[in-house]
Amino acid sequence: MIGNKNYKEKIIDKIKNEKLEYKESFNKSLINQYTYSWKISYKNDNYDGGILIIAPKYTDDTILEQAYKLAHELGHHNINKKLSSIMMKLSQSNNILIKNIIERKAWKEAKNICIEESIPIQQEFYLIKDKCLNTYTNSIKNGVRCGFNYILHIFISYYVILMFFYLICKGVNDNINDLFGILNYFNDIDIKSVYMLSKTTWIMYIIWSVLRGIYMKQESTKR
Repeated sequence: MIGNKNYKEKIIDKIKNEKLEYKESFNKSLINQYTYSWKISYKNDNYDGGILIIAPKYTDDTILEQAYKLAHELGHHNINKKLSSIMMKLSQSNNILIKNIIERKAWKEAKNICIEESIPIQQEFYLIKDKCLNTYTNSIKNGVRCGFNYILHIFISYYVILMFFYLICKGVNDNINDLFGILNYFNDIDIKSVYMLSKTTWIMYIIWSVLRGIYMKQESTKR
């Protein structure tokens, strides 16, 4: 504690000096969450807006840890003040890579804010920072993993379809006995046609997979 105010109160004062509204919420206590958001209300036929930083009303965080987390939310505000309108829209997108960059910058701002307010940067700061950033880093890793699996799925599906038509063509050329009469339909097909046919079938399969994925995603959002 420095002077008559503790570390948390110093950050709250800085938040209010930025003309931001500070609020403590019981609901945030349930998940111990600190947030920076826009507030829009409708009153007397007029829209009233502002920027709001919300902290949990009850928390097991120490005063120093609360100061770090509030400084991080204020860091988001400092970043937004520097962004152009285009970059602001990008920062609000669901792109996990952009979110990761913004979060790292917000923590850098948080450190500068704490230094300005003579709040010591202790080990807890880096533990909280790393825990926060790991959620975004893990999301990026999962996204890369899903992308790799999808590409692998595409190559495997094409190979399977290609081999299917190739073996049929080979069976025709080698005069393999066809119990079901299927090979008779491929008597005039050559190897070039096999590649074209397999490519067309593969493209149709990929389109079907994409459409099925979109449909499944829409169904999951309705539930």
